[in-house]
Amino acid sequence: QAGIYAGICSAIAISCLYAALALGPISIVSPLTAVVSAVIPVIFDVVAGQELSSFAVVAVILILIAVVLVGFVPGDKVQLPSLPAFVYSIGAGLGFSGIFVFLDSTGSDSGLAALVVMRVVGLVLLIAGLLVLWLRQPAKPFIESLTDWKLAGLVILAGMGDVLGNVTFLIATRSGALAIAAVLTALYPVGTILLARVFLKERIALSQGAGIVLALGACALLAAG
Repeated sequence: QAGIYAGICSAIAISCLYAALALGPISIVSPLTAVVSAVIPVIFDVVAGQELSSFAVVAVILILIAVVLVGFVPGDKVQLPSLPAFVYSIGAGLGFSGIFVFLDSTGSDSGLAALVVMRVVGLVLLIAGLLVLWLRQPAKPFIESLTDWKLAGLVILAGMGDVLGNVTFLIATRSGALAIAAVLTALYPVGTILLARVFLKERIALSQGAGIVLALGACALLAAG
Protein backbone atom coordinates (compact mmCIF):
# COMPACT_ATOMS: atom_id res chain seq x y z
CA GLN A 1 0.00 0.00 0.00
CA ALA A 2 2.86 2.39 0.71
CA GLY A 3 3.93 2.12 -2.93
CA ILE A 4 0.41 2.95 -4.14
CA TYR A 5 0.15 6.01 -1.90
CA ALA A 6 3.64 7.11 -2.93
CA GLY A 7 2.61 6.74 -6.59
CA ILE A 8 -0.40 9.00 -6.07
CA CYS A 9 1.83 11.55 -4.34
CA SER A 10 4.33 11.22 -7.19
CA ALA A 11 1.74 12.09 -9.84
CA ILE A 12 0.59 15.08 -7.78
CA ALA A 13 4.14 16.26 -7.12
CA ILE A 14 5.32 16.02 -10.73
CA SER A 15 2.20 17.69 -12.14
CA CYS A 16 2.29 20.54 -9.63
CA LEU A 17 6.05 21.02 -9.93
CA TYR A 18 6.07 21.47 -13.70
CA ALA A 19 3.00 23.70 -13.52
CA ALA A 20 4.79 25.87 -10.95
CA LEU A 21 8.01 25.95 -13.00
CA ALA A 22 6.04 26.93 -16.11
CA LEU A 23 4.44 29.86 -14.27
CA GLY A 24 7.68 30.83 -12.52
CA PRO A 25 9.84 32.40 -11.46
CA ILE A 26 11.91 29.23 -11.14
CA SER A 27 14.35 30.90 -8.72
CA ILE A 28 11.55 31.19 -6.16
CA VAL A 29 9.12 28.34 -6.81
CA SER A 30 11.83 25.66 -6.94
CA PRO A 31 13.37 26.43 -3.52
CA LEU A 32 9.87 26.94 -2.06
CA THR A 33 8.96 23.42 -3.18
CA ALA A 34 12.23 22.11 -1.75
CA VAL A 35 11.65 23.71 1.66
CA VAL A 36 8.10 22.35 1.95
CA SER A 37 9.24 18.88 0.85
CA ALA A 38 11.88 18.92 3.61
CA VAL A 39 9.96 20.49 6.50
CA ILE A 40 7.02 18.06 6.48
CA PRO A 41 9.16 14.86 6.71
CA VAL A 42 11.26 16.47 9.46
CA ILE A 43 8.13 17.23 11.49
CA PHE A 44 6.77 13.73 10.80
CA ASP A 45 10.03 12.10 11.85
CA VAL A 46 10.31 14.11 15.08
CA VAL A 47 6.66 13.46 16.02
CA ALA A 48 7.22 9.75 15.35
CA GLY A 49 9.93 9.76 18.01
CA GLN A 50 13.09 9.94 15.92
CA GLU A 51 15.92 11.30 18.05
CA LEU A 52 18.42 13.59 16.34
CA SER A 53 21.81 14.55 17.71
CA SER A 54 22.55 18.20 18.44
CA PHE A 55 24.80 18.25 15.37
CA ALA A 56 21.95 16.93 13.23
CA VAL A 57 19.43 19.46 14.56
CA VAL A 58 21.76 22.38 13.82
CA ALA A 59 22.57 20.93 10.39
CA VAL A 60 18.88 20.55 9.49
CA ILE A 61 18.21 24.19 10.40
CA LEU A 62 21.25 25.38 8.44
CA ILE A 63 20.25 23.37 5.37
CA LEU A 64 16.74 24.86 5.36
CA ILE A 65 18.27 28.34 5.59
CA ALA A 66 20.71 27.42 2.81
CA VAL A 67 17.89 26.35 0.49
CA VAL A 68 16.18 29.72 0.99
CA LEU A 69 19.44 31.61 0.33
CA VAL A 70 20.16 29.58 -2.80
CA GLY A 71 16.75 30.54 -4.19
CA PHE A 72 17.10 34.23 -3.31
CA VAL A 73 18.26 36.43 -6.17
CA PRO A 74 18.45 40.11 -5.11
CA GLY A 75 17.47 42.88 -7.48
CA ASP A 76 15.00 45.67 -8.15
CA LYS A 77 13.11 43.71 -10.81
CA VAL A 78 12.63 40.44 -8.97
CA GLN A 79 9.39 38.80 -10.09
CA LEU A 80 7.26 37.30 -7.35
CA PRO A 81 5.24 34.14 -8.06
CA SER A 82 1.55 34.47 -8.81
CA LEU A 83 -1.02 32.88 -6.52
CA PRO A 84 -1.44 29.82 -8.82
CA ALA A 85 2.36 29.36 -8.97
CA PHE A 86 2.53 29.60 -5.18
CA VAL A 87 -0.26 27.04 -4.76
CA TYR A 88 1.34 24.65 -7.27
CA SER A 89 4.70 24.98 -5.46
CA ILE A 90 3.12 24.12 -2.12
CA GLY A 91 1.25 21.23 -3.76
CA ALA A 92 4.48 19.89 -5.26
CA GLY A 93 6.23 20.15 -1.91
CA LEU A 94 3.42 18.28 -0.18
CA GLY A 95 3.49 15.64 -2.91
CA PHE A 96 7.22 15.07 -2.53
CA SER A 97 6.77 14.98 1.26
CA GLY A 98 4.25 12.19 0.80
CA ILE A 99 6.69 10.26 -1.39
CA PHE A 100 9.43 10.57 1.23
CA VAL A 101 7.21 9.54 4.14
CA PHE A 102 5.61 6.57 2.38
CA LEU A 103 8.89 5.25 0.99
CA ASP A 104 10.44 5.56 4.43
CA SER A 105 7.62 3.44 5.89
CA THR A 106 8.60 0.42 3.77
CA GLY A 107 10.65 -2.33 5.36
CA SER A 108 14.21 -3.02 4.28
CA ASP A 109 13.20 -6.57 3.37
CA SER A 110 10.85 -5.26 0.66
CA GLY A 111 13.74 -4.26 -1.60
CA LEU A 112 12.66 -1.98 -4.45
CA ALA A 113 9.11 -3.35 -4.62
CA ALA A 114 7.50 -0.20 -3.21
CA LEU A 115 9.49 1.93 -5.64
CA VAL A 116 8.36 -0.15 -8.62
CA VAL A 117 4.72 0.07 -7.50
CA MET A 118 5.10 3.81 -7.03
CA ARG A 119 6.45 4.28 -10.56
CA VAL A 120 3.68 2.16 -12.11
CA VAL A 121 0.88 3.96 -10.24
CA GLY A 122 2.40 7.37 -10.95
CA LEU A 123 2.82 6.53 -14.64
CA VAL A 124 -0.78 5.35 -14.98
CA LEU A 125 -2.08 8.54 -13.38
CA LEU A 126 0.14 10.76 -15.53
CA ILE A 127 -0.94 8.94 -18.71
CA ALA A 128 -4.55 9.47 -17.66
CA GLY A 129 -3.77 13.16 -17.28
CA LEU A 130 -2.23 13.25 -20.76
CA LEU A 131 -5.38 11.67 -22.20
CA VAL A 132 -7.47 14.38 -20.56
CA LEU A 133 -5.21 17.04 -22.09
CA TRP A 134 -5.46 15.32 -25.48
CA LEU A 135 -9.26 15.46 -25.31
CA ARG A 136 -9.20 19.13 -24.35
CA GLN A 137 -6.65 20.31 -26.94
CA PRO A 138 -6.44 20.14 -30.74
CA ALA A 139 -5.04 16.71 -31.62
CA LYS A 140 -2.36 17.74 -34.13
CA PRO A 141 -0.34 20.20 -31.97
CA PHE A 142 -0.59 17.81 -29.03
CA ILE A 143 0.68 14.83 -31.04
CA GLU A 144 3.47 16.95 -32.55
CA SER A 145 4.64 17.90 -29.06
CA LEU A 146 4.80 14.20 -28.14
CA THR A 147 6.86 13.34 -31.24
CA ASP A 148 9.51 16.01 -30.69
CA TRP A 149 12.46 13.61 -30.43
CA LYS A 150 14.83 16.17 -28.94
CA LEU A 151 12.29 16.87 -26.23
CA ALA A 152 11.70 13.14 -25.81
CA GLY A 153 15.42 12.60 -25.22
CA LEU A 154 15.47 15.24 -22.50
CA VAL A 155 12.38 13.70 -20.91
CA ILE A 156 14.05 10.27 -20.88
CA LEU A 157 17.17 11.72 -19.24
CA ALA A 158 15.03 13.51 -16.66
CA GLY A 159 13.14 10.29 -15.98
CA MET A 160 16.36 8.34 -15.48
CA GLY A 161 17.57 10.99 -13.05
CA ASP A 162 14.26 10.84 -11.20
CA VAL A 163 14.44 7.06 -10.82
CA LEU A 164 18.07 7.24 -9.66
CA GLY A 165 17.10 9.89 -7.11
CA ASN A 166 14.26 7.75 -5.77
CA VAL A 167 16.49 4.69 -5.44
CA THR A 168 19.25 6.56 -3.61
CA PHE A 169 16.69 8.25 -1.34
CA LEU A 170 15.24 4.86 -0.43
CA ILE A 171 18.73 3.59 0.40
CA ALA A 172 19.39 6.73 2.48
CA THR A 173 16.23 6.36 4.59
CA ARG A 174 17.08 2.74 5.33
CA SER A 175 20.56 3.76 6.43
CA GLY A 176 19.57 6.77 8.55
CA ALA A 177 16.82 9.13 9.65
CA LEU A 178 14.06 10.33 7.31
CA ALA A 179 14.60 13.91 8.48
CA ILE A 180 18.25 13.89 7.42
CA ALA A 181 17.55 12.27 4.06
CA ALA A 182 14.72 14.73 3.33
CA VAL A 183 16.68 17.91 4.06
CA LEU A 184 19.68 16.68 2.08
CA THR A 185 17.36 15.91 -0.84
CA ALA A 186 16.03 19.46 -0.58
CA LEU A 187 19.49 20.72 -1.57
CA TYR A 188 18.82 19.91 -5.24
CA PRO A 189 18.65 23.65 -6.17
CA VAL A 190 22.36 23.84 -5.27
CA GLY A 191 23.18 21.32 -7.99
CA THR A 192 21.00 23.20 -10.47
CA ILE A 193 22.80 26.48 -9.81
CA LEU A 194 26.27 24.92 -10.01
CA LEU A 195 25.41 23.21 -13.31
CA ALA A 196 24.04 26.49 -14.67
CA ARG A 197 27.31 28.16 -13.70
CA VAL A 198 29.45 25.50 -15.41
CA PHE A 199 27.44 24.94 -18.60
CA LEU A 200 25.44 28.15 -19.05
CA LYS A 201 27.98 30.55 -17.49
CA GLU A 202 25.27 32.04 -15.28
CA ARG A 203 26.45 34.33 -12.50
CA ILE A 204 26.02 33.10 -8.94
CA ALA A 205 24.64 35.86 -6.69
CA LEU A 206 26.35 36.57 -3.37
CA SER A 207 23.37 35.23 -1.42
CA GLN A 208 23.40 32.04 -3.50
CA GLY A 209 27.11 31.58 -2.89
CA ALA A 210 26.52 32.02 0.83
CA GLY A 211 23.75 29.42 0.66
CA ILE A 212 26.05 26.92 -1.09
CA VAL A 213 28.81 27.44 1.50
CA LEU A 214 26.26 27.11 4.31
CA ALA A 215 24.94 23.88 2.78
CA LEU A 216 28.45 22.42 2.57
CA GLY A 217 29.08 23.39 6.19
CA ALA A 218 25.82 21.75 7.25
CA CYS A 219 26.78 18.55 5.43
CA ALA A 220 30.12 18.60 7.26
CA LEU A 221 28.23 18.91 10.55
CA LEU A 222 26.13 15.88 9.65
CA ALA A 223 29.25 13.90 8.86
CA ALA A 224 30.83 14.96 12.15
CA GLY A 225 27.69 14.01 14.08
